[in-house]
Amino acid sequence: MVREFLDERDVVYEVRRVGRDAEASREFLARGWLLPPVVERGGRAVEGYDPDALESLLAER
Repeated sequence: MVREFLDERDVVYEVRRVGRDAEASREFLARGWLLPPVVERGGRAVEGYDPDALESLLAER
């Protein structure tokens, strides 16, 4: 759902799979995140699918 949300808004993003990429997994855990997916932008992150929070994050362009 997050991908669809971002695609509908023509947002360019990088997918990192914490279940398949050890480095991505270490970074994910080190940042204290608990729930994938995480969308990060400008030092701010949204965990999981939260359309209102994602809209707010994107509005900070």
